[in-house]
Amino acid sequence: MRTRAAVLLVLAVFLALGLAPGLAVAAAPNAAWEVVPSAPKVGDRITARLVVTLPAGATADWQAVAPAFDPLVPDAVEEIPAATTPDGTTTARAYTLYADLPGTYPLPAVVIPWRAQDGAVHTVRAAPADIAVAGVFDPAGPVPPAAPAKPPVGLPLPAWVPAALGGAALALGLLAWAGYRRLRRRSPVASLPQPGVPPHEAALKRLAGLDPDRLPPRDFYGRLSDVARAYLEERWGLPALRRTTAETGRLLSGLDRAGLDRPSGAPVAEWLAAFDLVKFARVQPSRDEARAHLEAVRNWVAATARER
Repeated sequence: MRTRAAVLLVLAVFLALGLAPGLAVAAAPNAAWEVVPSAPKVGDRITARLVVTLPAGATADWQAVAPAFDPLVPDAVEEIPAATTPDGTTTARAYTLYADLPGTYPLPAVVIPWRAQDGAVHTVRAAPADIAVAGVFDPAGPVPPAAPAKPPVGLPLPAWVPAALGGAALALGLLAWAGYRRLRRRSPVASLPQPGVPPHEAALKRLAGLDPDRLPPRDFYGRLSDVARAYLEERWGLPALRRTTAETGRLLSGLDRAGLDRPSGAPVAEWLAAFDLVKFARVQPSRDEARAHLEAVRNWVAATARER
């Protein structure tokens, strides 16, 4: 009995010693980043190696690995041949990186597929890491002297330059004045009536020539506004052709407050504001609305003509 037990004990010891290398080979796979040099500076050639240790006979699928090094850009990629160690098979891929500015740059987490000897596919993950890149100058060292300030440099100008600048300024002024005059220019409808022609007759004649079916909305309402403004100017002496709609409204309110002759209480200021929306804000009224406005202005002119 004792002899059998001793034999079994010896067999167990030899069996354990025989399985020990196999247990070491079957160790869990591992992946990690290695950075050379460990403390790089701006402008150094930085090698970031992705080192993978796998069971003996296993192979890594590097074609499926494409880490993103934002904001670093890899300059070169080198695959290091696999080597067999007591712990298994070690393989790596090296990436050459450069940093233009000091700071901390991240190396991403990477998942590497690998195939075992029996054909089974597995993955191993490398944890993210950081690369601390220092500046070229040592912060603890002496501060380099500041560059001396340079005085401003005066450049002699040719004699024709001031004259050219003056001519350009004059041309710009003339262009600005021409643009202003063009914006302020009124259509022929807005011209004041000839001497001896009653204002209401001139206004009614112009209104008779307006047709919303034959004119684009902006042209129609522009001419309708000009007729109303010219009639205000001739009939009541209000400078409506030379005033904005808001200014014309204040002039009309001043007539009301003074108790003077006014345009029969018609909403002239509201009309002019509505006409401006079509002229400048590209509001598109219907043809019926345009005819209604034309008829309202015509009735207003006829009513105020009888008040004189």
